[in-house]
Amino acid sequence: MELQPGQFASRRPTQLYLIRHAEVEVKYQGSNYGQLDVGLSDKGKKMSAALAGRLSNIPFDVIYSSDLKRASHLADLLAAAGNLPVRCLKVLRERCFGELEG
Repeated sequence: MELQPGQFASRRPTQLYLIRHAEVEVKYQGSNYGQLDVGLSDKGKKMSAALAGRLSNIPFDVIYSSDLKRASHLADLLAAAGNLPVRCLKVLRERCFGELEG
């Protein structure tokens, strides 16, 4: 069956899962924290692996992630389970709230 513009292969409802990254290596406070490329702590990596296991039965169609290490770690785990690419986007980074941070 060839799809025409505007047609979808599946009629199942769209489900959106929003997941925040796990515990980071170092906690930063202050300006631009959301833009720092801080990796996950060992505990954060274990938390991500556990969550990936809990979500392994969900048939994701696509995975989007921030381009920062702390977010893309879990995205990579989920993508590997479903043999999917991860679409990393800078626009998905945490927002900077300037003087209001910290």
